[in-house]
Amino acid sequence: MRFRPVMLVVLSAALAIVPVNALASDFRLRVEDMTVAGSPNGFGVVLTDQGGGDENPLEGLVQVTLNPLNSNVTWNLTMGMSKPLIPLGGAIGELFLQSFNITSTGAATIRVTLEDRGYVGLGSGASHILKSDVFGNFCVPDPVAGGNPCAAPVSFTSTSWANSSNDVPALGADQSTPGSLTAIGANIGTGTAPQSFTSTGVAGEEFTGSSFSLFEDSGPTYSMFTQLIITFDGAGSIDFYQDLTMAANEQLVPEPGTLLLIGTGLAGFVARRRRMLNI
Repeated sequence: MRFRPVMLVVLSAALAIVPVNALASDFRLRVEDMTVAGSPNGFGVVLTDQGGGDENPLEGLVQVTLNPLNSNVTWNLTMGMSKPLIPLGGAIGELFLQSFNITSTGAATIRVTLEDRGYVGLGSGASHILKSDVFGNFCVPDPVAGGNPCAAPVSFTSTSWANSSNDVPALGADQSTPGSLTAIGANIGTGTAPQSFTSTGVAGEEFTGSSFSLFEDSGPTYSMFTQLIITFDGAGSIDFYQDLTMAANEQLVPEPGTLLLIGTGLAGFVARRRRMLNI
């Protein structure tokens, strides 16, 4: 199924009790098609929280509804969150993509990069666990028209990093109107193992997975960023969640605390996800 926006009432109330300095400072998103002729560094957009192209006025939240990337590709993001907004379950840092949907009418390779800096650590030498959870659906039938939107396989790869020097890849200047982009900076830091999934392209298919990495805190603040590569061999669609969390080694939690508060309508999906992850 396609996941739709949920109520922001709980989030708005939570923001009222979260200190401003605990929210996003360099929360940015870059979405690009790597296969557009004449754009060797990618064709797409670069958005900063509360800047042009971000439809959500709240700090620490990014929202984009049905946005054509080019003549073949459209995408929307129900919600991107950072810091975390609601620190539950032992998480001291979080980057979360809630229901990111991409649809392509032909072959394309889409790269999504999400990043933020200024996460407060637990002190020099502290041991952390960096954990990336992904789950979603390939080839989701249209809720009105039905049918299979995929004519060929779709693949998805997710990798995430944390950097003890508070560095992130250079995404380039903000650009809310799709166009040619400058070269993106390198991914430097402690990385999770890549998680890769491929659909058959025959019918709707679910995917889910988790990846972990040990992170040693060596400074007052650190950064986190995640990069997703979605490859369409032909017409297709994907709808996914991606949650990157940082927790003290002894406080590792099985699912994002934020997800549990943003709508009772997702409760069944979360329960199913936990069963699939055997947590």
